[in-house]
Order: sequence, then structure tokens, then C-alpha cells
Amino acid sequence: PVVVESTLYVGSSDGKVYALDAVYGEKKWEFNTGAKIWTSPAVKDDVVYISNYGHKFFALSSTDGSLRWEIELPAAIASSPAVSGEKVFFGTFDHQLYAVDHTNGDVKWTFEGGNWFWSTPVVKGDVVYAGCLDHRVYALKASTGEEIWRFAADSQIVSTPVLVDNLLVVASESGKIYMLKVDNGDSERTVSIGGPIVAPLYAEKDTVYVHARNRCVYSVNAQSGEISWKFCYSDIK
Repeated sequence: PVVVESTLYVGSSDGKVYALDAVYGEKKWEFNTGAKIWTSPAVKDDVVYISNYGHKFFALSSTDGSLRWEIELPAAIASSPAVSGEKVFFGTFDHQLYAVDHTNGDVKWTFEGGNWFWSTPVVKGDVVYAGCLDHRVYALKASTGEEIWRFAADSQIVSTPVLVDNLLVVASESGKIYMLKVDNGDSERTVSIGGPIVAPLYAEKDTVYVHARNRCVYSVNAQSGEISWKFCYSDIK
């Protein structure tokens, strides 16, 4: 779910997008996309952007859920969208990363990877960073889709990366975490937590929080690569 001001927006496997009062849970509106939703919405400037497995991408009014526009693509949409400037960025099951116009859905450019783009793209300035199931993370010009650099990890990248100052922190499914220089993709350091990572990363200042599939949560310092602490569900008595 995504919370903006007093409203919580969430997609469901029943194919519907729901807008709920964030305090009381009362439904404000719903919109039926016609196919199951496995991605999170993105909300910006009173517009809710959401995709479904029926190859469609929607822009809805955040006020009442009315349709602003929709587009149909050649494949199901794998990643949650990221909105920056005048574009919306997301990946699909046909190995493409899309940049579309936020006002009408016109495709501005596409970039083809070696597998699905599953994680949510990360955008800063004129650079979009996208993790791919082909083991790579790509840095592309947000304006044109031109490749700036690429970095090959040891396994698939399912988890959404995060930016920490001048570093892009990327986690591979095998459990390795890479701290990459944002300007050229060179690896500053690598740390392994010993458990598979598929959940999105979360950053607060220099700290990156990692939820792994070994039932543990880790606090990692992005600048030093040290694991500050970990908490495992199995530790609960």
C-alpha cells in the first residue's frame, strides 16, 4: 500500500484498486482494472498509476478513481511504477523497461534487458536505475533511455535498490548486497547476509534495512558495509 496525506491506496489480486481512509479504513472509491494486480501503485499530483497482469497500465484520479487514461502493452507488467518529472517508469515480462508520458501514456522510450525487470526503478535527476532478473542493474538516461553503465551481480535482482548519498545499494537474490558508485557502477564494497533477498530495500540516512527470506531483518551501514544488527523471527520466545 501507499499512503498520501489521509488516503491509503492499494491494489488487489481481485483486480481492483482501493482508496481507503488511512485512519478509519473506510472505502473512498474502487476501480476495477479487469485483471489481478501484483504491483504497488504510485501517486503523484493527484494521479494514481497502477498496472495489472492483463497487460494494461492505468492513470486514475486520486480524488474519485475516475480513469484519466490507460494503455495496453505486449506483456504483463512486473514492476511497480516510479514517477519522475514528466515520465512514468516500469518494467514488463517481455524484458522491456518503459518510460511513458505521465499525461497520456505515450511511450517515450523502451530499453531491453536480458530478462524481466521485476523491481521498481529508482530515479534521480536524469538517471533511472533498474534491476533486472538477468543479474544486472542498469543505469539509463531518464530522458532518452540511453545506457550509461551496467553492473553484473551474482544472481537475479528482484529487490528494489535504494540510493544512499553517492551509492546505489543493490541486493541480489542470493543474499549479496552491493554498494555501487552512482556515476560509473563500480563496486565500492560487497556484503553477504547469507539469506535470499527478494523484498525491497529501505534506506534511512546511511542505514539500509534488509528483509531476507531466512526470517531475519538486517541493519547494514552503506558506507562501511558492516552489519549493525540483525533480528530473526526465530529469536522470539
